[in-house]
Amino acid sequence: MGEKAATCYTLEAALEKAIDLETSIFRQFLRSIRVVRHNGAREILTDAAREELGHKQQLELALLEGEIATEMPDRSIPIMDLDHRIGLETLDASADQRAALAHAIHLISTSVQFYRVMNEACTGAPMATIFKQIGNEQLKHLQRLEDSYEEHYLTEN
Repeated sequence: MGEKAATCYTLEAALEKAIDLETSIFRQFLRSIRVVRHNGAREILTDAAREELGHKQQLELALLEGEIATEMPDRSIPIMDLDHRIGLETLDASADQRAALAHAIHLISTSVQFYRVMNEACTGAPMATIFKQIGNEQLKHLQRLEDSYEEHYLTEN
């Protein structure tokens, strides 16, 4: 992703950067949906794309209103960090549900990393809370994807 610099932007610039990221991820989902032939895989990708549209809308409203109306959970959100093991950057026409989940996990992991870096760079600034909130929503999304992958494709030996 390349977002390693510890730079805290103005609230407006930070939100616009996050909106650009969400738009890019949505477009990657859209491209994959158009390529993949397997109906189950397209359904997984469509659901993930819809959720990203929701995140983008939250960010756009935050840009408009100067704040975000979500609640942060008091607990940490555990993830398995499957992207390093099974993440797929692209899909081809023959991709199945397993590949679609691996692709979605990769894209959402990219988003989680972005919000984590932005939150850390802006510690103490008003936008840090926004990035933590959206980051937690992305973590919940990633957790659901990983749980689905684990349930269907990771077997215990």
